[in-house]
Amino acid sequence: MHPISSILFKSLVNTFYQRHAGMFLVFFLLMFGVIPPQNLLSYHQKLLEAFLGDPIFRMVVYFFWLLYMFKCIQFVFQQTEKPQYQFIYEINAVNSVQKFFAIATTLLWLLLPVLLYGLVAVMYAANKNQFTVALETLAAGTVLQLLSSYIIHQQISKREDDGLSKFLNFLSLRLPKPYIVIILIHVLNDLKVVFGVTKLFSIICLIISFAFCDAGVYDIRVVMLGLLFSMLAHTTLLFELRKFEETQLLYMRNTPQTIFGKWLRYVLLMAIVLIPEFLLLINVIGDKITFVQLPVLILFCISILLSFIASLYRLPFNKDKAIINPAYIVLVVFFLIIYKMFLVIITLLLILSLFLMYTNFYRFELIEEKK
Repeated sequence: MHPISSILFKSLVNTFYQRHAGMFLVFFLLMFGVIPPQNLLSYHQKLLEAFLGDPIFRMVVYFFWLLYMFKCIQFVFQQTEKPQYQFIYEINAVNSVQKFFAIATTLLWLLLPVLLYGLVAVMYAANKNQFTVALETLAAGTVLQLLSSYIIHQQISKREDDGLSKFLNFLSLRLPKPYIVIILIHVLNDLKVVFGVTKLFSIICLIISFAFCDAGVYDIRVVMLGLLFSMLAHTTLLFELRKFEETQLLYMRNTPQTIFGKWLRYVLLMAIVLIPEFLLLINVIGDKITFVQLPVLILFCISILLSFIASLYRLPFNKDKAIINPAYIVLVVFFLIIYKMFLVIITLLLILSLFLMYTNFYRFELIEEKK
């Protein structure tokens, strides 16, 4: 390894994987740990087949790859701004070709998890004679690699902040924003990893449920059970959103707002957050579900997330106990799904969320619990 690349590897790559070991452990468990060994090969084969055959699913995967790329770029920016990492700027002493090569090598290591899976997808696509998808995936990985290398190269080449990092942090622009937009900005800017892991697990649950659906049977219960566990995966994300509301947005409690208006904003927020799941459902219309069943599934997803976030207005408020009430809700809904009481489920969940909001909204106060 070239001396410059070796220095960057020890300074950035090692630190990145040490700091994000927990995130990679979660991904590893989702991809390999929760599946029985005898089903592991067929499970990944179905994932790859879904990746090759479904353009929307590929777009979702590419989106998460893009989020991961920005996570790597953000990490490098944060490290190079620290006083102890100022020596990295000495790389400007070498010529541009050597500098770009060293940076590209570093980004190759940082993007390795994504690029390796992309390479597997390319090989699988080529084996299935789907050369268009193979070239598309190869192009996506190449763009990630070159784009991230170029951004870091420009940042290091121009030590003074010329607006590049501000451009990347466009979500922090000081412009008037509606309440929901502030929440979504927080999700995309500060909760990227939580959002990414949540959506990955949610989509996996949906794909597994689709695998158990027989084409043309249209048993909505199978899809709804998959959505039930898919929605349960959002608990941590919802907890972080409530925590953000009770800390950074606490001033909103002093503004003239009705509880019903607050509930309606949650309805819109949940609908936006669930767009990836809705796109997957739309894509299987006619194969796994009917067009008439789609509104029922959409209302089911929104209503159950509403009940989850409304349950977080009950005290005590901490991450360990935040899963308890949603787990009870899931348990009850599970048995109601078996007996095909779909409209009853949606109605009860909407009523429950409103009831919890009205009874706990003004009683809720975030306090630090004694350890």
